[in-house]
Amino acid sequence: MLNSTNNKKYIFSFIGSGISSMFLLNEFLKNKELSNKSLFHIFEKDIFPFGLVRNGFAPDNHKTKENLTKLFIKNLKQNNNVKYFGNVFINNDNLKKISPNYSLILSGDGLQKKRLLNIPNENLMLDAIDLAKWYNGDIIEDKNLKYAIANNKLNNLIIIGNGNVSLDIIRILFLINYELLYKYGVPEERIKYIKKLRNKINKIYIIGRNSIDNPSFTKFEFKNFLRHCINLGNINIRINDMKIVNKNNFYISKKINFSHNSININNNDGNNSYKKKEIIFLFNNKPIKYDGKHLYLKNNFNEDKIKSNIVIKSIGRDRQDFIPINNLIRLPIYKNISEGIVYSKNLYEQIMSQINNKLIKKHDIQKLNSCLEDIIRKNKIIYKNDLFKIDEYEKKEGIKKGKIRDKITEITNVFKLL
Repeated sequence: MLNSTNNKKYIFSFIGSGISSMFLLNEFLKNKELSNKSLFHIFEKDIFPFGLVRNGFAPDNHKTKENLTKLFIKNLKQNNNVKYFGNVFINNDNLKKISPNYSLILSGDGLQKKRLLNIPNENLMLDAIDLAKWYNGDIIEDKNLKYAIANNKLNNLIIIGNGNVSLDIIRILFLINYELLYKYGVPEERIKYIKKLRNKINKIYIIGRNSIDNPSFTKFEFKNFLRHCINLGNINIRINDMKIVNKNNFYISKKINFSHNSININNNDGNNSYKKKEIIFLFNNKPIKYDGKHLYLKNNFNEDKIKSNIVIKSIGRDRQDFIPINNLIRLPIYKNISEGIVYSKNLYEQIMSQINNKLIKKHDIQKLNSCLEDIIRKNKIIYKNDLFKIDEYEKKEGIKKGKIRDKITEITNVFKLL
C-alpha cells in the first residue's frame, strides 16, 4: 500500500478529518493536474471521521450532516491517492518523526483543550462538548451523565455559557419531541435518559458573564430556539436584564409576548404532554464556586446561589499546543459552513502560490514509509474501506428502523463489523 507513493511529486498530510481538513482536501482534488501528482494522507485520532459533522452539529441539523458526510465519503471513494488512517493520534513525538518526510502538513486538529473556570469543584461539572457527542451517538463514556441524571434530586439544571452550543443543548434535551430525536439518530438508550431528565427538570438556568446586548449566541440561533419553544408551547422564558432587549431582534410570531422581565409563549396548540419548563437567562453573572449542590454567582451588585447538582460547562475549548514545525500549517477554526468554504478556497490559493513558486519541498519516500509502518504496527488502524463499510451499515440499519442512520455506539461493535 505504501509503495504507491514512489511516483508522486508531493505528499500532503492532514491531521484530523473535520470540516477544515475535508474542505481543503476538496479544493485540492478539484485541481486534477496537482491531484494526479500528489498523495494525501489523513490521520484521525477518533474511531469515526469528520469531527463536528458527525458528533458536534445538533442532530436536528441532519440534512447538513448527511450532505457533508456524503461529499467527504465520495472524495475518499473516488480518489485512490487519498489514504486514510483512523484511530491514530498524532502527538508531538509522532509529528517530529513524520514532518520532515511530507511536502506539507495541514493540521485540522480543532479545539481539543478544555477551558477552565478555575473555581472549586469544577471537576463535578459536565462538559458541553462531551454532552453533544453523547446525544449525537458518539462512542463516549457517559457514566458521569447517567450518574447525574439518576441521582438528581433537584428540579434545576444549570448551563454556564450562553453561546449557540448552550441553545443546542436546551433544544435537544428539552424542546424536540422524542419521535424526532429518534428519527434524527439519537440512540434509543440515550433518549431514555433524556426522558428522565425532562421529567425531573422544571427550571433551566443559562449563566453568562456578558450582557444581553452582547450575547455569545447569534440572533439566528436564538430565533430558532424561540421557534422550538413555540412548537412546544409549555415554556416560559425569563431574562434578568429585559429592559435593554431590542424586542424587534427577537420577534418572530404573535404567539410571543414580551413583558418587563420575561418572554411568554402563548400556544394552545403546543405539546402539553411535556412538563412545563422555565428557562432563565442570567446575564452579567460570573460563577465563583460550586459545592455539588449549589452554584455561587457574582454580578455587579451582589452574590447569589442556585440549587442544582447538574451543571453543564459550555464555555468553549482551545487548541492544543503544537511544537513549531516549518512545513506545518494549522487550519482555521470556522464559525459556520459558509465561512469554511470561503476560507478553504483562500487557503488553497495560498498553498498553490507556494507550490508554483517552488516553496513546497519534496518528500522523502523511504523515511516516510518507515514512519508509517511504525505507526501502523502500534495502532489498530481503520482504513478507507472500513469507513465505507461502517457508513453503509449505519445507513441500512437506519432505513430498517425508520431513522436517518443508526450509529454504532460501542467500540467492540465497530471491530466486530470489520
